[in-house]
Amino acid sequence: MNIDGKRIAILVADDFEDVELTDPREQLVNAGANTFIVGIEAGTTAEGKHGTTIEVEYPAGKVSVDDFDLLMIPGGQGPEKLRLDDDVLDLVRRTDEAGKPIAAICHGPLVLASAGLLDGRRATSWRGVRDDIANAGAETVDQSVVVDGNLITSRNPDDIPDFVEAIIEKLQ
Repeated sequence: MNIDGKRIAILVADDFEDVELTDPREQLVNAGANTFIVGIEAGTTAEGKHGTTIEVEYPAGKVSVDDFDLLMIPGGQGPEKLRLDDDVLDLVRRTDEAGKPIAAICHGPLVLASAGLLDGRRATSWRGVRDDIANAGAETVDQSVVVDGNLITSRNPDDIPDFVEAIIEKLQ
C-alpha cells in the first residue's frame, strides 16, 4: 500500500492520546505520506496525555484545504479543546465541503459533531462520547472503523491498524 506524496494534516491540542497520533503518523509516513501538525496556534507545543510533545506547525486559521489530502484528528482530551476553536471548526467544515477525507479516532469525532458534520452520517467513537455523537445526529455503531463517504472514524488505540488501513485505502 503506497500513498507516496500524499499530504496529511494532523489536528492536535494538548492532552491528545499519544499513540493515536504517533502510531498512525509513523505508519502513514512509512507508506509514503507527508504529515504536518495543525493546531490552534503555530509555534506552540502540544503535549499528549502520556508525555509526547509535538510542535504545532500551522494554525488552523491559516491552512487551506488545498494544502493537504486528508485531515486526521487523534483522540484523547485534545478534541475537547479543538472543538471550541472557530478556526478549527471552519477548517473541518471546509475540508468536508471540499469532499476531502477526514479521519477521526476515539474522541476525535467530537470535533466533527461540533462542526455539524454528523447529522445523517454513520460513525463510531470511544464509548464515552458515543452519546454525544448520536446526539449530533449520527447513526452510531460499535466497530473498529466506519467509513461513511469522506468520513473515517474509529473507537480506540486497539483499532489503529484498521484506522490506518482505511486511511490508506481512501488515499489511493
